Amino acid sequence: MILETPVRLLEVVDRQGVTDLARRFVDAEELGLRLFDADGQVVIDLPRDAGLSAWVFRFPAPRRRFTDFVTSLKTTQLDHDEVLVRHDPVTHTR
Repeated sequence: MILETPVRLLEVVDRQGVTDLARRFVDAEELGLRLFDADGQVVIDLPRDAGLSAWVFRFPAPRRRFTDFVTSLKTTQLDHDEVLVRHDPVTHTR
């Protein structure tokens, strides 16, 4: 079957079924999940109440790196025209 027009996700799957499946993933992995459509709109948003920090805090080494990183952010003082980019040592984002 060849489609000439794009098909939207919620046109081919049951929204409640996908939500239930996503909720099981969130509960099992203890992570939040967002599902976006092709237009970038949020279709399903299942945040985890405790967030990433709760997951990170289960492990001693990442917990130490995370708290050290947050402490360094809190104690850094910049001038009004100064910019500083830091890389998160746990999630490897900036």
